[in-house]
Formats: sequence, structure tokens, C-alpha cells
Amino acid sequence: MRSLGRAAVVDIRNLSILFSVDAFGGGLVTQSLLSYWFYVRYGVTLRELGLVFMVVNVVTAVSLVIAPLIAERIGNLRTMVYTHLLSNVFLILVPLAGSFMGGSLAFLLLRQSVSQMDVPTRQAFMAQIFSDEERVPANAVTNTARSIGSLPGPLIVGDLISQGGLYSLPFIISGSMKIMYDLTIYLMYRNRVVGG
Repeated sequence: MRSLGRAAVVDIRNLSILFSVDAFGGGLVTQSLLSYWFYVRYGVTLRELGLVFMVVNVVTAVSLVIAPLIAERIGNLRTMVYTHLLSNVFLILVPLAGSFMGGSLAFLLLRQSVSQMDVPTRQAFMAQIFSDEERVPANAVTNTARSIGSLPGPLIVGDLISQGGLYSLPFIISGSMKIMYDLTIYLMYRNRVVGG
């Protein structure tokens, strides 16, 4: 880290904070919470949940393949932010829908169709921001920040649920925090990358 320039250190700090916020929001809505929420809210059986998450994982995998095609047209940062922003709107809508099949499940599938497109584009964005010498320490620090940021989520959600009747709150908090992350990273870096 001592060999890094001041600008790189500032970028690593800023991105670590932003990625931590995103990861914290993501840690609030895990697959365990979704399973529990679908069971409590709609009485979805374990067998049905297995099918739901199989389909969710297939949709997510397909979206990862499509992400580079979108990035070629609008750029890495825009793909990263626009798709992530949309996915977080869908996340907030999951608990607000009034039914399982035509509501919450549809919003979950819509969310998953774009929610992971930021993963490959974020890696490409990091490659645009940092030089070859800076890239390894930048990825090491920002990935550590992401991992640490996600840690408190399950504990907080467990506490919210134990208070009774606050099952939908984690979705709304998570989506809102992640939308703040999307807007902030776009405003901070749109003039720094090609296609920003």
C-alpha cells in the first residue's frame, strides 16, 4: 500500500466505503430470509421454495452472461449502476406485492434478472480505475471491505424479526441503502471512465 499514489489510496478508501454500504444492504436480505419470509407470508412449502431458488439461480446465471453484452453498448459503470438500481427497486417491491405468484415471486425473478450484472462489470470498472500495479491491493482492500460490510446484516435482521411483524423492513432498508450506493458511485465516477 505504501507504493500506491495518493489518488489510488483515495479511490480505494472511497470504493471500500461504498462497497461496504452495498454489502451491508445485501446482508440484510439473504436467501435464508427470503425462504423464511415466503413461508411466513404465503405459506410456501419447502418443496416449492427449492423450485423457486433453483429458478432464481438459473435466472441469475443467465444475467451474468448477458451483462458483458450490455456493457459493450453502454459501458461498465452504467451497466453496473443501471441494472443494480433497477434490481433494488424490484427488491423493495417484493414485500409490497399482495400475492405470491403474480407479485412477490415475479418481483424476485425480475430482481434476479439484473441484480448480479454488476459483478463482472464491477471487476471491469476496477480495471479501468486502477493501473496494473494498483489493481491487486485495490481489489484486496475493497473485497475485504465488502466481506466485513455484510457481516452485521443477519444479526440485525434477526433482531428486527424477533421484535415481531417487521418482516418487510429488511427489504426496504436493503433496497434503499443499495440505491444510495448506486447513485453515489455513479456521481463520483461517471467522469472517470469511458462510457460513464
